[in-house]
Amino acid sequence: MEYLVSCSCGKEIAVTRSQAGQSVPCACGQSVQVPTLRGFADLKMEDSGQANDQLAEKPNAWKGWRGPAFATFAFLFIAAGLYSLYHVRDSYLYDQGYSVQDFIDAQAEELGYYGPDELVLLWENYRDIGLKEQHPPEFHKYNTFAEEQSTVAMVSGILAGVFAVCMVGVWVTTLGGRKS
Repeated sequence: MEYLVSCSCGKEIAVTRSQAGQSVPCACGQSVQVPTLRGFADLKMEDSGQANDQLAEKPNAWKGWRGPAFATFAFLFIAAGLYSLYHVRDSYLYDQGYSVQDFIDAQAEELGYYGPDELVLLWENYRDIGLKEQHPPEFHKYNTFAEEQSTVAMVSGILAGVFAVCMVGVWVTTLGGRKS
């Protein structure tokens, strides 16, 4: 930033704060004393159209495709991350500790309470009625649901990571745009 110091001849000389306390030559041949840093508050600032033109010409790296691309990837990253967290929560809501072997053991224990006569009656009852349509046990449905939720959470987490990498890529291109 440049300030203007007046010479006794009427011309103004542009100086910077780094020249505080020094004397600078004027075009008329006289030497003009630059005030100290405290004295810069009283000086006029140079109104340079060139400085404004330089600011206007300076490229904004976020204009064009970079700003919208970064915003889109940021939105997708947040959405995929939240979606992943939602499914992680769902996968842990259900107890997956009950297995098929536990189910078989529980059924065998229940049959252990029957005597031989009761088992024969139970068998004859099944034979007369027939076995109905078989459905998977309730725990199997929960375990399957929890596995599906874990898979969806993993995939959406990977997508969130991909979107984060894309965001970093767009950001890195803005750094390259500032250097040029």
